[in-house]
Amino acid sequence: MKEVERYPDPNQFDEVLYGNLLLLPDGGSLDLPWIRQHVWQQASSFCVPKDRLIRGMQANMFCLEVEGRQGETDRTQTKSFLVKRIVPKELPPKASEEIWREFVKSIRTEIEFYANLLKPDNANIRNLFPKVYYSAGTPRDLDIKPQETAFIIVMEDLSPNYYQTPMMNRHQAECVLKSMARLHAHFWGLGQESTRERGGFWVLQKRLKYKEVERAEETWKGFIERFPELKELVQNVSSLGHIIKDRAVELDGVVEAGATTVIHGDAKGWNFFFGKEGAEEKFLFIDLQWAGRGHPLQDVAYALTTTLCGEELENMEDLVDFYVDQLKTELAKKKIELPAALRGSFDDIWLDYARVVVTGLWKNLNKESIEKNKSKVGPSMINRSWDHVLFITRRMAKLLIK
Repeated sequence: MKEVERYPDPNQFDEVLYGNLLLLPDGGSLDLPWIRQHVWQQASSFCVPKDRLIRGMQANMFCLEVEGRQGETDRTQTKSFLVKRIVPKELPPKASEEIWREFVKSIRTEIEFYANLLKPDNANIRNLFPKVYYSAGTPRDLDIKPQETAFIIVMEDLSPNYYQTPMMNRHQAECVLKSMARLHAHFWGLGQESTRERGGFWVLQKRLKYKEVERAEETWKGFIERFPELKELVQNVSSLGHIIKDRAVELDGVVEAGATTVIHGDAKGWNFFFGKEGAEEKFLFIDLQWAGRGHPLQDVAYALTTTLCGEELENMEDLVDFYVDQLKTELAKKKIELPAALRGSFDDIWLDYARVVVTGLWKNLNKESIEKNKSKVGPSMINRSWDHVLFITRRMAKLLIK
């Protein structure tokens, strides 16, 4: 399967895309009457700053700056809103129509998650996410033709009071893990509904179309050729490809057996917002496209591996312990006992994620792309840091080679 996805160059501004931003999925226009109806009733004018357009691989984001009346007074104020625009024909190409259809399905997942968040039963976790004012898409029967679909989500603009970072220190990591524990404890037991689809983009069944496990040895051999120094730094490194291939089904089974909750499924730095001083919340999650049934440690393994700063990687085990303690506390509030085997399953859960890293996400990684990724929005630390490449490789060798 040909690899075609690439993160857009942040230095290239797309005038055509900018000109289409106000087209809505239903064919209407994002104009002043629409804003008054769906976002802010007192709006009097609006604009879309060019410097607030962020082009991504899975979505394009832009800011809606709206001026309007402040309450019942004659004074004006400006509010900003963040718009997530997902129009497949405006995004970088994907390798097949099947992959596009799965992508569109993930967008539906996010829209449905935000809709479910409004149910009374979910009130106590709403403050883990930004406020969503509007979400919609083209009719569901168009999903089989992804290039004809379009979706939009309008949410609060977090930039004035929150910030993002591709890597997190220990304090930030603990903040993330506390929020994860709340999320996982809230949905505890729902993950046991076998009809609910598994969360996370790296579920083995979802990756079969890429033939990643099938080609694991060949892919890993190519990776070692691009990073030959690993042979000197990691003993028996060349054997990791066939070992992870042989254990793929077993590791997926461990995840399935412990799929007791709903996971975020894409819990990395670019989907985290940390509160600045004075912010209403200390931390918020965004981007729920891959939410679904899963093992709680999937989110933990993914977040720590993709987003910890290099200096904290060696403290990963301590942070896993911190999360488990937080989860135990949250479950106790619901009079639920933490499963005794949960902590001990972390290594297998981590290896399940490492499988997609070394067989898929690193398929084209090289020293030049690591440097280029450092200036892009989207790539996580595993694709922009040599420290992370070395840490993941060494940890895999430690766990796989007995």
